[in-house]
Parts: sequence; structure tokens; C-alpha cells
Amino acid sequence: MAFFRKIYLFFVRASWVLFLLVLGVLFFGGWYFTWLFEAPREIASPGAYWWYFIVTGTTVGYGDFFPVTLGGRITSLFIMFGMLGFMAGIIGKVADTIFNLSRWRVRGMFNLHLENHIVVFGYRSGETETLIQEIQGDAPAKKMPIVLCSSSARENPIRGIEFVHGKLSSQDVLERSCVAKASRVIIHGATDDQTLAVGIAVNHVTGAKTHIAAFFLDPSSVEYLEKVNPQIECVHSLAVPMLVQAMQDPGSTQVIRKITSNLEQGTQYRLNIPENTASSWRFGELLGLFKERFDGILIGVADSHDFGAEVIINPDTGRIISGGMSLFYISGRRIDQNIDWNRLDTA
Repeated sequence: MAFFRKIYLFFVRASWVLFLLVLGVLFFGGWYFTWLFEAPREIASPGAYWWYFIVTGTTVGYGDFFPVTLGGRITSLFIMFGMLGFMAGIIGKVADTIFNLSRWRVRGMFNLHLENHIVVFGYRSGETETLIQEIQGDAPAKKMPIVLCSSSARENPIRGIEFVHGKLSSQDVLERSCVAKASRVIIHGATDDQTLAVGIAVNHVTGAKTHIAAFFLDPSSVEYLEKVNPQIECVHSLAVPMLVQAMQDPGSTQVIRKITSNLEQGTQYRLNIPENTASSWRFGELLGLFKERFDGILIGVADSHDFGAEVIINPDTGRIISGGMSLFYISGRRIDQNIDWNRLDTA
């Protein structure tokens, strides 16, 4: 057993080139000595020896070819034991390679091949886990692959998602995470400077095709990224406004938490009215229609689908709503986008 263990360890640590070299030595060395001792019998001919080598090396031993001389039989023993060690090494090498590939994936060293996925830049222990849970709490997003990019985490800290390790704003990380083909990007850097650098790099790669959301601790940092691309949705800490809200209207922070969380009943969503919609409504009419048809509460409207368009909260009931505008509503579920808008008031 010690002999086979040494051979196993030797092959596991060896390169694939050495594997081929050892196999070649076994094959051609065995052939030479078989020819030396067994010629001119058929077992030494090129057409028969390769088959004899395989069935002997794998210990199958069909018996259609066999040596009759002492030298030939000793050669067969060397072929048999040599191939047993070789195959043990191959199995160990393959297992070791598979293990290393899985470790490389866990360590974020793989090149991914994804599209229409979500990429999260930055890892903050505890916060990022909650962020992923929130993303997966939305039914459509739950079906989308998620890629976490981090320069601090050495291994994938969250099960069930892909992981890329490296400098967040580097071309290497941007390419391996397939950010150019992503549908949504969240930037949650360790510092505002890192968030800004990643935002600029991601914007350069994705352009206007991908919706980008970036989190800043300091509200004054938001304007720098918005100058790069006004379509990037920059979010800053709501801690101070929520603290004041809690003081003025006790319990109101529960409302804010619930409508901003995908894990709660009654989450806030956005719905775009198609540009080609011929019908129009007063906002007051839509309030009743949405509650009746979809059990949703309209809370705001934007004049265009542009992510940077100003959102009017609680507009006048007489405000005209038409095609090309966006609605913001609270509901227990996301409303199906395939609404027949031209028949909404008669459905």
C-alpha cells in the first residue's frame, strides 16, 4: 500500500506533461521488451500490442494475447503494476484538479459567462447579506443570477451567488463579472471614494444600457457621480432624516422600512406606462382603478421613464396621466407589466 501511495502522491503533484511522458515510457518500453522476448509472435505486432497493453494495464486480461516467455511475463507485470499506479495517479490528479477549480470559483478567480444579471460591487459583512436578501425578495430579481465583486473578501461569503475577487474598478474585475452585459448594478463600496471610482469605471463600460445604483455615506459625494452620468441613481444615508421623522411622528420609521423592503408586505414599486398608450386619466381616477384592479396604492408619478426624472409624490387628483409616464405605487406584489392600458378603465 505504501508503494501505491507514493506513486499516487507523485502523480498528484506532477504536471500533465509528465503524465504523458510516463505513459509513453510504459507503452513503448513495454512494447520494446515484449518484442524482444516474444517476437515473432502476434502479441509483439503493432496491431495487437496496443490492445494487449490496454487489457493488461487495466487488469482486464481477456486472454486473447498473452506472453509465453519468462521475460515477456515479467514485462507484463511491469506494465500491469505501472498502469495501476498511473491510473491511481490520474484519478488523484483529476480529483485534485476538480477540487482546485471549485476553490478557484469560491475564491473568485473564474471568468464568468453571464448576461442580464445583477452585479453588486463591494462587500460589507452583514450589510451585504441583507442587501442580497432584499434583492432576492423581489420575485423577478430572484430568478436573475447575482455576482458579488469584492476586494476585501478572499472567498465567496454568500452561498448561492457568484463571486469575483479583485480591485473593484479594474478592467479585470469588470470583464470577469460580465458587467457590460448586466441589467442592473449596485455599487456599495467601503468608502465614498471607492464607490465613485467604481461608478465611473462601470459607467464607462455599460453606458446607458444598464441601470446603476450607487450608495454614498456623504451626500456631498453624490454630485460628482451624477455629473458623470445623471442617469446613475445615487443614494445616500437616510439615517438623519429617519431620526427626525421618528421624533416628530412616532412609528413612521416602520412605514419607511416596510415600503422600502422587498421582504415586507406593501413594498414600493415602479411601473412604466408604454409610450404608445392612447388613453389618459386623471390621477384621482387611477387611484381608484389601481386599488380596485390591482390592490395597489398610487403614491407618485414621473413625467418620463428617465431614471433621473423628478418624482412627484401625492400629485393633485386632477393631474393628467398618459403614455410615457411612470407610476410609483405600494403593493404586496409587483404588478404585471403586460397591462392593456387602453382598456384599463373598462377591464
